[in-house]
This record gives sequence, structure tokens and C-alpha cells, in this order.
Amino acid sequence: GAHIDIFAGLETWLASLCQFGRPVVWLDFDNTAPHLDRRALTRKNYFRCYSSDREGVRLALDTLHKLGHRSIAFVECGAYGGQDWQRRRKEYVLEETRTRYRDLSVHVIAQHEEFWRHRMDRERCDILDHADAIRRSLARQYPLASESRMQSLLRDCLAQDVPSLAAIAARRDCTAVLAPNQWLAINYYYWFRFAGFEVPSDLSIIGFDNRLPFEAHPVSTVDFKLDYLGYAAAHALLGDVPVNADRQGNIPSLPAVLDRGTLGRPRTRAVTKS
Repeated sequence: GAHIDIFAGLETWLASLCQFGRPVVWLDFDNTAPHLDRRALTRKNYFRCYSSDREGVRLALDTLHKLGHRSIAFVECGAYGGQDWQRRRKEYVLEETRTRYRDLSVHVIAQHEEFWRHRMDRERCDILDHADAIRRSLARQYPLASESRMQSLLRDCLAQDVPSLAAIAARRDCTAVLAPNQWLAINYYYWFRFAGFEVPSDLSIIGFDNRLPFEAHPVSTVDFKLDYLGYAAAHALLGDVPVNADRQGNIPSLPAVLDRGTLGRPRTRAVTKS
């Protein structure tokens, strides 16, 4: 599972292992080096297992496009600014819309709130904790406020704390949000729900990845099927059953959309905050 950009001698190392005649499998799980297959390592005992970010992006866009969405937001989270996977996903979104989905507009929303920097990839959805803390604070400040007043105050606080999502909420044209990963998609889902949006009737949301701790949240995501790569790698090593390898030793894992309830047709009415 080594990344080629941080393992300068990977090709030499793989070639050395292949000379012993036993199966050698490289888990290039995010498809960073498609050239490093049997064209580079001319050994029939070499396999490269991969899952493609581009295919995942294409599938997400295709899903939204077929539902009828023509204007979506892609959120670029600053806390992941140095991560190659987010950069690639953003580039693929822009490339695919230029070449394949020309009637689909993508609005890249920069997200630089400090809120995200200190809460990355925890098992719990942090917007839930944050909203609870806001409610407790508001209850102390406005002990006699009605429920509708409290909801309005909560929306105002969330908009102030997360202006990037408030900018999407203010747009009348955006009918879907494409999040860089599953954790962010879940947090966005709850933020928009607290902001008065019905998901998916007012706004569709989809992210990427499918981590087990997050499966309980009703948020749709692109599953890259990394579990299949583990299955294929194991059987390539054992040689007991055929694996889906092409002539160059590539074993792809095709992504799939898991619709957990946040995908729908674009709204045809103005959003009414409840």
C-alpha cells in the first residue's frame, strides 16, 4: 500500500521481489501510478490493485447529472489543503465538467474556517456537538425564547461559524453539494438540516469513501470498494481463484454510489426555512 511519491525506490523494490517467481501485489489504492504495471515490470507474477479517484468523481457527477442537477457546489476544505487526494478530486471534477458534463456548472467553495482544522476525521460528527453547545449557550442567554426563535438563533450562529456553507445556502442556483470526503459530507448534511434545509428535497449531498464508523449516518457516498482490492490481492497471492486482472496485471476496483437518502431531483421551489 505504499505511495510512489514517498517511496522513490518502489519500482526497483518491486522488480527485486518479482525475481523470486512468487506473486507480487502492489496496492496502488488511489491509482497514483497507472504506468507502474507490467509495462514497467515485465513479470507475469506482478499485479497492481487500484481504485480510481477519477472514476469515483465521474460516477458522482453522472449520478447528480442524471437526477437533473445542473448547478452544484464542490467544497474545497482548507484543512486538507496539503492532501493530494483532495487536489486530485477537485481537478477531476473540473476536468469532467469541461469535457463530459458541459451543461453542469460547478462552483468551488473555499472552506477556511478554523472549525475544521481541529476536528479532522474523528469518529463522531462534530457539527452535532457544536450545535448542542450553541443550543446550551442560547438557552442560558434567552431562557424565555420560543422554539422557533431558538431555531432562528441557531441558524444565525451556524452561518456565522461556517460562512463557507452559508455561502452555498445563500445561492439560489446550487441544488447539490459534492463534498471532498465522507466525514465532511456528514457534517455538511447536519449543518444544512440545522440551517432549515430538507435533504434531499431542497439540497442533495454526496461525498466520497465508505468508512465503517460512518455508515449509520444517512448520507450518500461513493464507495471505492477497497474491500474488493483486499480480496483480489489475497487471491492473487494465493492463486486459488481467478482475479479480474488484465494483460498488464492491473486489477481495478470499480466504485459504486451508496444512496443513503441524500440524493434526489433538484428543487423546483424556493427553500423555506422552518
